[in-house]
Amino acid sequence: IEARGAEYAAAAKLIADKKPDDAVKALAAIGASSTGYAALANLRLAGVHAEAGRKAEAAAAYEAVQKQSGVDPLIADLARLQSAMLMADSIDFTELQNRLNPLLTDSHPWRNQARELVALSAIKANRNDDARVQLDRLLGDKELPGGMREHVTMLMAIVTQADLAKAQQAA
Repeated sequence: IEARGAEYAAAAKLIADKKPDDAVKALAAIGASSTGYAALANLRLAGVHAEAGRKAEAAAAYEAVQKQSGVDPLIADLARLQSAMLMADSIDFTELQNRLNPLLTDSHPWRNQARELVALSAIKANRNDDARVQLDRLLGDKELPGGMREHVTMLMAIVTQADLAKAQQAA
């Protein structure tokens, strides 16, 4: 474990030294191991890929974290959320919602971020009723941070305006 820790520190230094290709190789090697550093390495690997604009590779690294045995469920769910964020523009609403369903429960720590992402996907897909469900749930959450509440309120206004415009066109 100590050796993997040193390898991880060396990979982090490669990132800091702006050597992403070398960092990717080092992190991938650690991520393929069965040590406690594997999940951490895969999270960092995903970040390096995302910063380089390699969404598919980043999503794959996040998915590796989700599939790794022994990973803390909260970390696995963070990886699920991050992967969904990266793929939100390339998958349809139903697939995104299915990926995030486990995070949408009222007690889940990542529920607000997951609900917002599902709502945004629904808006993009012109599924305002689905968007409204998630936005209502967000606005009803007493633990929703103030900044996020403002953002969700604006999204609800967009959905409401779109519904009003649609109703006017139909009339």
